[in-house]
Amino acid sequence: MDLRLQANFDQRLSGVAFSSLSVDHPTSQQRPPCIVLDTLSLIIASICEKQNLIITTPSKESFGQVVAALLAMDDQLRLVDEDRLFIGPGSAAFTPGDKLKMGNAIVEYVRADVDTGGVVIRYNPKNPLIHTLTRQESLVLQRTDSGRRLSPTKKFNEERRKLRNSSDWAASLHRGITFATSSVIIVGPLKRSRDFFRNTLINEMPLNTLVLCAQITYDKNDKAVYETIGKGQYTGTPALVSAMDLYDVLQLDEDKLRSVKAIVIDVDNYQAFVRSNISELRKLQQLKLPMYVIVSNASVETVDLLREEGFLKWCWDSRTLERSESTEDVHPRNLDERIPFFHNLNLRCKYCTDGSIQLTTVSDARLDNLYNLLEGIDGCFGTESANEIAADTRAALWRIFIKLLRTQAPFSFESSDILRAISELRAPLMGQQGFISTKLLDFFYRSFLLITEIASSEYNKKQRAIYHGIRDMAYNGSVTLVVNSPIEAEVSTRYWSQFMADFGTTKLTVLPYAALKAMRTPLVGRVIVVGWLGKEKMTSLLNGSTAEIVNLVLYEGCETGWYLSRTNAWKKHALDTDDSNRVLRETHAIFNGTLPALPKPLTVAHNHTDTVIDNAEDLWRQRTYSKHEAKGEERESSVQAIPVRFAGDFIAFYRENAYLTDVTDIIEGGSKLAKAQRVGDSEGLAVGSFVLIKEADRDLIEQLADELMGDAAPQLRSTASAWRDGLRRLYELWHYDDRSVYNALSVRGMSKGLQAFRSLRDDSNKIAPGRNLTEIVETVRAIGRALHDEQLVDRAEEIAQAGVEIQTRHRLAGRQLSSTLAEAFMSYMVESDLSKPEDIWSPVDLIIDGIGAVKLCRILAIDRDHVLRVPDWKTGKLYEE
Repeated sequence: MDLRLQANFDQRLSGVAFSSLSVDHPTSQQRPPCIVLDTLSLIIASICEKQNLIITTPSKESFGQVVAALLAMDDQLRLVDEDRLFIGPGSAAFTPGDKLKMGNAIVEYVRADVDTGGVVIRYNPKNPLIHTLTRQESLVLQRTDSGRRLSPTKKFNEERRKLRNSSDWAASLHRGITFATSSVIIVGPLKRSRDFFRNTLINEMPLNTLVLCAQITYDKNDKAVYETIGKGQYTGTPALVSAMDLYDVLQLDEDKLRSVKAIVIDVDNYQAFVRSNISELRKLQQLKLPMYVIVSNASVETVDLLREEGFLKWCWDSRTLERSESTEDVHPRNLDERIPFFHNLNLRCKYCTDGSIQLTTVSDARLDNLYNLLEGIDGCFGTESANEIAADTRAALWRIFIKLLRTQAPFSFESSDILRAISELRAPLMGQQGFISTKLLDFFYRSFLLITEIASSEYNKKQRAIYHGIRDMAYNGSVTLVVNSPIEAEVSTRYWSQFMADFGTTKLTVLPYAALKAMRTPLVGRVIVVGWLGKEKMTSLLNGSTAEIVNLVLYEGCETGWYLSRTNAWKKHALDTDDSNRVLRETHAIFNGTLPALPKPLTVAHNHTDTVIDNAEDLWRQRTYSKHEAKGEERESSVQAIPVRFAGDFIAFYRENAYLTDVTDIIEGGSKLAKAQRVGDSEGLAVGSFVLIKEADRDLIEQLADELMGDAAPQLRSTASAWRDGLRRLYELWHYDDRSVYNALSVRGMSKGLQAFRSLRDDSNKIAPGRNLTEIVETVRAIGRALHDEQLVDRAEEIAQAGVEIQTRHRLAGRQLSSTLAEAFMSYMVESDLSKPEDIWSPVDLIIDGIGAVKLCRILAIDRDHVLRVPDWKTGKLYEE
């Protein structure tokens, strides 16, 4: 079968070359493959029918932004140059006196010229000259709101020659930058969208120089407006617009809403997003604005709420991704492997079409018996769950069982912890006779004996299967063992290192799951997953694989039962939500034929649920947190804190507004600056980020900045923060209502948008209420006027000067830290004989000039869903678990 949708897009988009989609290869270029362009064709067809779609892809990263950009460029390319040109009597495109951009030159519109078909413009401010442009030259003129004066003759002639020679499709696209008539809105994290608009190159030109890009913000009157992103001071309808949520979209006026062509929704937590935006989503449906939700195949079960709202689902699967080998296909089927973004996409598509998951099963009657005993214990807990000792023993036994399942070394290799745990579990149960049933006690004691027998044994079939699989495999390259945790990875590395000589030239790497998830580049060779890691992790791993071969090594019985139950659940969900043929029919996408049916779930005797794994790990996490919770008198001085887990089994607790020094770009790229990221900001710190940890109350950049300022630092910081106390008093006066405070300041001279203003309150570490001297002065004066505080008004310039000075010092400190860290890290890599940062998954001790001893740590998890109260003195400190 060969799915080919009729191309609904402007054929010039086939020549688009994306670059800077990947941190690892920022200069490499790649045309969008046919699977992306097929999806674009489908969306364009569905726009005409006002049909909302959920589009699930093997790789969600950057895909939403790519689709939105292609939609915007397609619409702009459809503007025929000859038709949109304003030539002729009574034309209203330009009016005499309008300033226009001609490349980087500023000219003034005089009139249209009927004889040449072009326009007459004026340039040269000192001695104004009149020039008549040809029709072709007139096409490069763009609207602008620039305050710059007219360009001199030299600049005008230079730009005229440059633009006259530009004839490729990118130049055609640029010629319509201020003449676009519709907007594509991308809903998601604003920073992610802004970075994409600014940093993504299209045929070596920044995206925001080819199409007008903006974001939704609010003016002084709390009215939603477009704020242009990028240089150029162009004016007109933006082709690409970013919005934080659907509420912002609905705040646009009627004219702007009428010009919206499509809304692309690309967020991280769909269930939370839909629940909080459900009323706005329904209003947009009533307005007939097409919406397209981008979700990864690994998270497809989270979008059922949208299907209840009438969205149809289009899934990239084995049917929609197949391609016949045809020399006539103008779009590349095989993607350039040098480009991680498209290469990852290709590998995930390969899994969808070829099914590269392999299953190796082993059996062990002892583990089967232990599983049955634990199920027997669970069966006894209907009436005895209130017994805390019994409940703790039950949870501990499940954790030990899961550990035994995941062990790839002989059971006795690391058995001391298990044997000690069994010994500690016995004693409390001795005193429970008469309080819990004899049957339950019997299950417990039989489990103790069997675990002791297994843990003392040298025999492990999973270990032998992995050993022979690595030694005998035909692929003589790289093997990666994926385990659950960094502790397991450390034990596994220690065990398997003794066999490296047996494996010839094969390179063996052991990764915890979190390290695999955080990797930016696809794995090469074979990936062996040594056990069932639980529903959530396996869903992400199996539905989003970037490896050429993934081999699951599972015990027959519980592990294979969990695998079959999970894959059957995926297949059943896919069958129940298979809208593919309906999408083709209702969007009138031109396609000959009908898509075949999806494969049905396998018939199995008993469906096992793997909730015990997730429950055991969640319980372990909660018990870990409870050790640090404030108790008794500590609660009086306790604070709300977010648990952050680091590689090497470390944990720390940070207030939501606390900052960590994120150095990921320096460690992985070696060229960018360190930056302070707020722990509570979901757009900032992420799993896999590298941070510098020093147990201190202040972040490292602040510490270095104070050293640069010397003795003046305390006074400068005291002066610069004076606006903060004024803002606090203003919030008290207006009962902490954002809108009321914002309105009070806007009418008194503050020019910030609402979103920028909200950050002043949310970010307690913000140095100054603005980015430059003028903006800070006007905001401080507005605060003083609203409070009738003449002293604050009079001190506005002094406060602003101090704020600018500190901001400058922070930037210098960031550069200094980046430079010294890069040198220290390079020395560490050489001394440790490591080839890449991805090999690091434990804390690294470094000495940084001006700071001293620090730890370079990698984040495993930021548990923002489990905020808890901890003693104030415990925040910001590392604890080994």
